[in-house]
This record gives sequence, C-alpha cells and structure tokens, in this order.
Amino acid sequence: MTAVVPFELADPALAKARAVQRRRRFPPSRVAVYFLLAMWLFPEVDYCLGWAK
Repeated sequence: MTAVVPFELADPALAKARAVQRRRRFPPSRVAVYFLLAMWLFPEVDYCLGWAK
C-alpha cells in the first residue's frame, strides 16, 4: 500500500486532520490510514482478514 500512497502523502493528511498521534497507541495513526484505505479498496474482505494481509 505504501507503494501507492507514500508516507509523504499520508503524514500531511494526518497533520491537516489534526490526527497525528501524541502518545503510543495501537495501531499508530499512519497504520490506521493504510488499513482504512485497504478496507475502502477491498470492501468484500472482512476486517480480520484485511488486517492479517
């Protein structure tokens, strides 16, 4: 997924949305962005299977 949407695009989007994490959480903000993009691109895959991939 990072080949399609590099960190240079994801990080400013998080900053603009004021969603940059201030403390350690699971999943990190950046990982959550890529997970949500994958779920949007592949709606037929359930969350658990998508996370495993």
